[in-house]
Amino acid sequence: MNKAVYIKDFLQAFEAVVPERLAYDWDAVGLQIGDINTPLTGVLTTLDVTESVIDEAIEQGVNLIISHHPIMFKPMKKIDFSTMKGRIIKKCLLNDLTIFSAHTNYDRVNGGMNDRLADRLGLINREVLVEEDSSTLIKLQVFVPNTHKQMVDQALINMGIGTMGDYEACVYEMTGTGRFQPTEKANPFIGTSGAREAVEEIKLEYVITREQVSVALATIHSTHPYETPAFDLIPLLNTGKVFGLGRVGDLTESLPFDQFVERVKSIFGLQGVRVAGSKDQVIKRVAILGGSGEKFVMDALKKKADVYITGDMTFHPTQDAEALGLNIIDAGHYLESVMKEDFKQISQSIFTKKEWDYPIVASKGHTNPFRYK
Repeated sequence: MNKAVYIKDFLQAFEAVVPERLAYDWDAVGLQIGDINTPLTGVLTTLDVTESVIDEAIEQGVNLIISHHPIMFKPMKKIDFSTMKGRIIKKCLLNDLTIFSAHTNYDRVNGGMNDRLADRLGLINREVLVEEDSSTLIKLQVFVPNTHKQMVDQALINMGIGTMGDYEACVYEMTGTGRFQPTEKANPFIGTSGAREAVEEIKLEYVITREQVSVALATIHSTHPYETPAFDLIPLLNTGKVFGLGRVGDLTESLPFDQFVERVKSIFGLQGVRVAGSKDQVIKRVAILGGSGEKFVMDALKKKADVYITGDMTFHPTQDAEALGLNIIDAGHYLESVMKEDFKQISQSIFTKKEWDYPIVASKGHTNPFRYK
């Protein structure tokens, strides 16, 4: 039987992977509806929140819905239960459902939406299409008695601490002596109040990002045996990975444009796409950006892409791209629906590391309003 796990416990681990800080200021990410202090019964992932998605969550017996597109994207002046959004809110309240959204933070984070799209295309020599910032790195040092070294280290690793590039569980250890004297008010794990104590301790050292600080400290406080764990957070001058929107990379082999279009349709299960540009273009370097990407045509050109895959392209920007020699594949905004399985994988990884056992469901609902004839 599961020890009670609350929605807030899961969301803390989820935000360590997809930090809310990376969302744009204008975005409406995070908690949309509900109570994070409710015990978790399971997770449903979806691109959009619709009435049918709410019904699906109720039918599956899960009480946390994680969406990519926020249902509260625009401020509401009233909640009218006769409207679609009003009915969704009413059903959430009556069925104790919580909705949480990861939108532009998932678009921008390394390993997020655009990396997952690029993975499916098999792009190599990959880089960020629209470079915006780089992550701040911090050295975390925590001092633990030897008896609890493995427990604290494993708990931190389970939360993603110690990941550097393609390597996981990266930690440096050093043995030393910790000295302290508990006061009369203290309740020491080791030692006696009023007496100086010397303990053999291990220094565990990790390189983390700023986004990981809160989850790292919460993990230390929950697993460290001391009343007041000793730790240091040291800012580093070296920077982490560049993050931003979109990805650009190379195919392992060049393809004629028409053949590449068919491959894109097959990989993403698309009934149809809109295309522009020369049919004679040979495709080697590919730029891709999930969602609405017409603002970034020039970025794709600067990165020397042969083709730009995105959604919601309009007439004149597409004309401009074609004139400049950049082929376009408008795969639609619904291309982002791949995140349903991606969010499911992230959730499953958290559950596995935490040894939690709850259902995780990728919504089977089809929320694309467009049909192809």
